[in-house]
Amino acid sequence: MAESAAHPDIAGVEVLPRLVNVVIEGALVVDGDGSEALILRGHRNKVDLKGGWNKRANATFVRVAEAVTGSTVELRGAGDGGTVLDLSTSGLDRVDGKGNEFKIKWGGTAKRVVYPGGGTTYNLAPGTQLWIDGHLQSADNTSPAK
Repeated sequence: MAESAAHPDIAGVEVLPRLVNVVIEGALVVDGDGSEALILRGHRNKVDLKGGWNKRANATFVRVAEAVTGSTVELRGAGDGGTVLDLSTSGLDRVDGKGNEFKIKWGGTAKRVVYPGGGTTYNLAPGTQLWIDGHLQSADNTSPAK
């Protein structure tokens, strides 16, 4: 479905609000600037996704559109340009993630994470763990998200 005023955030997969215990596993290739592979909402969901984009793109692999809790998200893929995990509108800087775990293993120059509020500095509230290429991110370990 094409993006429109009635459907402004179309993605390959979209998990709607209030859904719980959704399991998404598979592979998605993002095609084109502005595209998103997955929009995540809801709670206690499990995402295991691989893929990326084949040409330099201003794409997003996964966007967390609200404060999810108790969710596990594993992302593996490759792509230059764009963003792997967009938490900018998630509110996870203010909400206890209650066991959220995000793991990213990515090849290419895509920005690994956009943190809540749109920044590149770690600012997640307790209850959410973020792993980038096998390294746990924290306020004490503020290595750039690339």
